[in-house]
Amino acid sequence: MIEKAAGAKFSDFPAKDTVEMYGESWILISFAEFKESGHYMAWMKTAKEWLRIDDDHVDIRVDTRAMNLKNYEARTLVFKKFPKVAPVERVKTPEPPTAKKPSILTSIQTTLNKELSIATKNNNSPLPSDDLVEDDLVED
Repeated sequence: MIEKAAGAKFSDFPAKDTVEMYGESWILISFAEFKESGHYMAWMKTAKEWLRIDDDHVDIRVDTRAMNLKNYEARTLVFKKFPKVAPVERVKTPEPPTAKKPSILTSIQTTLNKELSIATKNNNSPLPSDDLVEDDLVED
């Protein structure tokens, strides 16, 4: 029922730990302590400390990180189911599409092709002619 090392006592775990019982995780939130005089005291866990409730008064006694049941004669234990957190699957968000600027080599190649096309059309010479218009060199 409780998954602890063989021979370990229930009081051997720090009260801040979770306990595995019935296939679930549980955390101690309260216990009753039996004193030698036959008197019981209740202990309740808050966010930061344990409160001792003794008949008509309440004391702040122990920081939650320091509480250990082996220091007390715990007789009744009260647990609260500790929520299991499902593993988070990380999904990579795709990059939004961006307009690619042409590389400098692509721009130069495009410009040269236009110049050669114009030169060939005008005088069948592979060299650019002097009558190129600036608009002819700009990409569409």
